[in-house]
Amino acid sequence: IFIGGLLGLLHGFFSITLGGDQVVSGMGIWILGFGLTTYIGNPFTGPLGLPRIPKFLGLSPFFYIGIALVVITWFVLSKTSLGLRIRS
Repeated sequence: IFIGGLLGLLHGFFSITLGGDQVVSGMGIWILGFGLTTYIGNPFTGPLGLPRIPKFLGLSPFFYIGIALVVITWFVLSKTSLGLRIRS
C-alpha cells in the first residue's frame, strides 16, 4: 500500500508539477511498477513458465479463436439491431 501511494505521488508530480500527459505518465508508471514487481519477486517465486498449448490439426487454438471472433463480429454487425446502430 505504501509503494502504491509513492507511485501515485510520482504520477501526480509528473502530471501536475511537470505538466505531463496523464495517460503517458500513468502507463509509464504502470510499466515501471510491473517490471519492478517482476524483478523483485522473481527470486522468491522462480521463473514462471507457461504451459504448452496443444495444437489441433496443426494450428494453434488462437487461430480458431480468431476465426470464431470474425464470424461473431460479422453476425453482430449485420444481423442484429445493435449492429445496425453501430453501422449508422
